[in-house]
Amino acid sequence: MKKILLIDDDEFFHHIFNVIFRKKYLIDSATSSDKVYEYIFNVRYNLIIVDISLDNRDVGKILISEIRKLQTFENIPIVCCTAHSSHIKKREVEEAGADYFLAKPVDSAKLKEVVDFFLFYGRDKICSEKI
Repeated sequence: MKKILLIDDDEFFHHIFNVIFRKKYLIDSATSSDKVYEYIFNVRYNLIIVDISLDNRDVGKILISEIRKLQTFENIPIVCCTAHSSHIKKREVEEAGADYFLAKPVDSAKLKEVVDFFLFYGRDKICSEKI
């Protein structure tokens, strides 16, 4: 079964995400940046979803950049899912290494489409025009 790491400090988003995907994928949830390192050094994920704002700080972009630098995660897709949906933020997270940007609130159908796409294709296909 494929594994997803969801990094977001919004407990409600974690709940919704788990309701949508728990029967199809294994999901680890990190609600703070401290927990992220605990997970990424012990588990091999097929997809990582990151919010920009964690711990009341703008650290998601830094996490994306740090995760992307790790050799074991260089080919793992990273999706940024955040309420901070400006063109500037989108460009910043893409420059940090995110493969896709979703603005909250995100429609559950769109979320399913993006998650399923990346878990099927990986980073082999850049999907910004396809999904």
